[in-house]
Formats: sequence, structure tokens, C-alpha cells
Amino acid sequence: MKKKRLFVTILLIVSVVASRCGPPAEQAGTSAAATWTATPTSTVTPSANPTPTTTNHSEKIAYNSDRDGNYEIYVMNADGSDPTRLTDNQAEDFRPAWSANGQQIVFESNRDGNYEIYVMNADGSDQTRLTDNHALDGSPTWSADGQQIAFDSDRDGKSEIYIMNADGSDQTRITNNQAFSFSPAWSP
Repeated sequence: MKKKRLFVTILLIVSVVASRCGPPAEQAGTSAAATWTATPTSTVTPSANPTPTTTNHSEKIAYNSDRDGNYEIYVMNADGSDPTRLTDNQAEDFRPAWSANGQQIVFESNRDGNYEIYVMNADGSDQTRLTDNHALDGSPTWSADGQQIAFDSDRDGKSEIYIMNADGSDQTRITNNQAFSFSPAWSP
């Protein structure tokens, strides 16, 4: 659990530092009067860190924020308007990822004592735990057809990649390495 918290802490620090670094290199030489603004898009590029993510179905962005004192899952319109909190508890909720049809969001949370994978409807209703074990389960991501979820887990002693059906059934380890394997991302 300490390794997972350290990883999450490092990931958050890197995200904050990266977000405050200023304009991209191609805009760095512009005049001091010029301002840099990001233009939101609805294109999703798979990455090791699926937060924030967008969906073409509703033009929403899912993300986590600690604006209420701990990390919760929020959604907002692609232009940044109408931020809405979907989770509300004393635990940490991280790494939201949209289902292909935009109807559900999978995420990780430590609300039950350790990090597990949860799924909820896009409006935050019906939050359901999909994994339930003593290990740290995280970094969930949907398959392109929405039938499976890949995630990482240290349930077998070190972090490995697993897949499961979208309802949490048939959890299967698909890597078995001497090294750590984590942060899966499906191809489109």
C-alpha cells in the first residue's frame, strides 16, 4: 500500500508541475503580452494516466480533484463549464475512464480500506465495486467494445496487468513478469 500511495503521490506531483509549466515549446518564444490557452478537444489518446478523459458521446471530461479536501471524481463540459461532483465520500477516488458508449465511468477508490475498482453510471449513480480483495487494484481502462476492463493489481505479490468482464467477473492475470507491470491502456 505504501508503494501505491507513493506512486499516486508522485503522479499527482508530476501532474501539478506539468500543468503549471506554461505554454508548449512551440509557443514559448511568443511575446510577453501573448497568453497561452488550451483548446479542449474530444479526441482521446490512450496514455499511462487516463485522467482526465473525454467521450465523444456527451462532450464531457471526467477528472479527479481535491477541491473538497480529498480526491473525488468530477465531470465537466469540454469547454470547462458546469463542473459536477459524482463521488462524495471521505476516501480517495481516482483515475476515471469512460466506457466506449459514454454511459459508465470506471475508477479506483480506497473507500473500503484499500484500492479497488468501481464502476458508476455517467451521472454518478449506481456506484458498484467490481474487485474485492486485500490487494491494491488500480488504473482501470475500458476495452474499445466496452465488454472488458483492464487494470493493474498486486494481488499476486507484485503489480501485474489483469482483465475482467465489465461486471467484474472473470478476473484474469494476463502478465507474469519479474518486473512490475501497471497502467494498462487499450488500443481503440
